Amino acid sequence: MSVIEIPLKNSEEVLEVSLSDLHENSNEILNILHQEEAPLSLYLNFALEYYKRGMFNEFELFLQQGSKAASAIPDQQKQHLLILNCLASYQIKKAKQITLNDPASQQDKKYLFETATSLFNAADKIDIRETTSWIGKGICSIY
Repeated sequence: MSVIEIPLKNSEEVLEVSLSDLHENSNEILNILHQEEAPLSLYLNFALEYYKRGMFNEFELFLQQGSKAASAIPDQQKQHLLILNCLASYQIKKAKQITLNDPASQQDKKYLFETATSLFNAADKIDIRETTSWIGKGICSIY
């Protein structure tokens, strides 16, 4: 996939965003997604593209903004659920990367696991039967 198409609101046209332009355009892309009331799947698609490129701050930002946009975009609970689970899983990944045993690092690790649990709980409010949320919460309880 070399482009992601953003459908334009009240139009049959789409805006093509080249994946080679992701680095310098993250804020602009987010603004367009918001203005065009884009489907939540696009927030997730862009987030995953940023993740593939090692641009983890942008990855997390797109997931967070997608979750915020979910309240304004009706009938996309499944996509919102995916975004919440993806964001929660990333919090677990960040927590597992903390290897220092000093109190500050351990506090950061605890915070990340609490954030992940909170995100999984939010996902449960959308669909309590979603297995991905249950697996994630199980992983959190192991640590």
